[in-house]
Amino acid sequence: MENYLWIEDILQIDSSFENSIGGIEIKSAEDVVAAVLKLRNDWKIGLDPAHNLIQLLEDQEIKVVELHDVDDSFDGLATFVNDKYPVIVVNGHYTVERKRFTLLHELGHLLMNLPECDRKMEENFCNLFAAEFLFPRDMVMYEFGPARNALYIEELEAVQEKYGISIQAIICRLVDAGIIHENKSYFYRAINSNPELKRIIDQPRFATPEKSERFQQLVFRALSQENISISKASSLLNRSISELRESTMF
Repeated sequence: MENYLWIEDILQIDSSFENSIGGIEIKSAEDVVAAVLKLRNDWKIGLDPAHNLIQLLEDQEIKVVELHDVDDSFDGLATFVNDKYPVIVVNGHYTVERKRFTLLHELGHLLMNLPECDRKMEENFCNLFAAEFLFPRDMVMYEFGPARNALYIEELEAVQEKYGISIQAIICRLVDAGIIHENKSYFYRAINSNPELKRIIDQPRFATPEKSERFQQLVFRALSQENISISKASSLLNRSISELRESTMF
């Protein structure tokens, strides 16, 4: 983050951030839904699927850092650096759907005006924030209708590909919306008791890889403008000078 903020300073980039949902007090699930809808509208995506979530966050001046030297015991974290710069850190090894859900879960921690509550309730609010952002309630009804007695893998896969949300999370959305009436544990037991079904359901299918590239772009911008030397760029990007010299500059 020191390097990230340094390169922005060199390029005279003002990465000030405004939290447009900070004034919504979160006391219920409906408050979370309202906060997500306002944020989506403020970010001008409405109810459309969010195809490149990391780019969306970075366009809103939220810095995203992927860690690759961690195991699955680390999901992610969110904080403000210097009480000014919002940062989300995520496990870079995750499948694209899990990475997207984790990013939005952490965004919920970062932006929502959460009440004084126990950790379980706070986590539930942030899980709902992530699920609602990925697959808004109105679109759940649009994709599946008002009520179901059965689901087919093919339609779940199609929604997974469209919205970038895991099949397990889609099932949670359907239960929460009352479209299917069995509780979520019933579906998890069914999935876990059938290895082949679990293998199919756990497959990543969302096309956008979700990689953070803004820092790299800023370094190349500073290098091309001669704000930094090629040796400094090499150090910042952890790439050899010869490799950078071989890069084509138009």
